[in-house]
Amino acid sequence: MKKILLLVFFHIIINNVKSQVEFGVGSIGFSGTDSKNLELKSALRINLACDFFIPVPVTDSLGLLITIEPGIYWDKYYFDQNIIPESTNGHTFLNEDTNPNHEYRNNLFSYKTLMQSSNINLPLKIYFPVGKKILGSVGANVSYMVDGKFKQKYFTDNEKIINKNSFNFKSNEYNLNRLQYGLDFSLHYNNFVLFGGYSLSKVFKENKGPDIHLYVIGLGYTFLF
Repeated sequence: MKKILLLVFFHIIINNVKSQVEFGVGSIGFSGTDSKNLELKSALRINLACDFFIPVPVTDSLGLLITIEPGIYWDKYYFDQNIIPESTNGHTFLNEDTNPNHEYRNNLFSYKTLMQSSNINLPLKIYFPVGKKILGSVGANVSYMVDGKFKQKYFTDNEKIINKNSFNFKSNEYNLNRLQYGLDFSLHYNNFVLFGGYSLSKVFKENKGPDIHLYVIGLGYTFLF
């Protein structure tokens, strides 16, 4: 009986679930009470996902798609400030470097401080027709930070110094929220995607770091197979 049920299950999956690979690049911003204190020069998200579609008929002429879209994404935040992450009494601060011997040089292709992270992501969305050739989607996502680091770049006596502070998740010295959740939306036209999202959870733990949320908007392209 179990074998029969498994065969039926795989038959349904093979004949009804469609899949595609999606690649996207987005711009990230901060919101929250402390966002005005952090000056972003630029922030970038690169994501890669495999989308699995399950068709759900509603009427004879209307159907929806439920998708599970596991993937990975990489975030990079280039700050326009000479920020140093510091932890004091269990609280994380992103303070300006006041050392007069540290010369931070800023130009179009450089940065003063960089924060980056690698994450795994699991969105769940519902797709619906918006026009003849356009699909819209809304949904929720859960992501988990795998690793990351802060980087500061400055000069001392004309010598370039790069400091790297990897996230130590065992002690969680920076009080980061590794588990994030939020809302997603997207518009699809042929293989092109306009996507966006907003994080309902904070980047840092409540009352233990800066009060900031993330939002992202970007463009993507899907590869059907």
